[in-house]
Amino acid sequence: MEGRKRLRFWGLLGLLVLAGVGVAVRWLQPPDIAAEAKNTQRNYTGTAQIQQIKGVGQGCEVTVKFHEWHSLSPGFKLHEIPQKGQNYTVYAQPEQCAALEVIQAEKGTRPDLTGHIVYVAGENRSGRWYMLTQPRPPVGCGVAGL
Repeated sequence: MEGRKRLRFWGLLGLLVLAGVGVAVRWLQPPDIAAEAKNTQRNYTGTAQIQQIKGVGQGCEVTVKFHEWHSLSPGFKLHEIPQKGQNYTVYAQPEQCAALEVIQAEKGTRPDLTGHIVYVAGENRSGRWYMLTQPRPPVGCGVAGL
């Protein structure tokens, strides 16, 4: 009888370890950016400066220093509205990542605007933000051309 209890114990322990490994692997996987960007709950249009672009899975993770928002969808509480000067993380799809890299590298006629973008970001239920449109350099006072 003692052998059966031991066997049952080790069998259950093995199942728990496998379940834990499965959860860890799923949690550590990069987000499916294209799929998650389709299910956003709220969004904003804003301007920001690119701080960092880091490749992840099928896309990139972008750190932006936020300048100002130009439109907000319903659903924002006052303390949740993006704030000027704060860094935020936004996930982008491969085409958007390429555009961001070009914008960041391009000096153009206004070097003071290097790396500045106008974009629309949406938040899904997980709390992650995703670029919903192709980012563009600002024109004139900001959002022209979006």
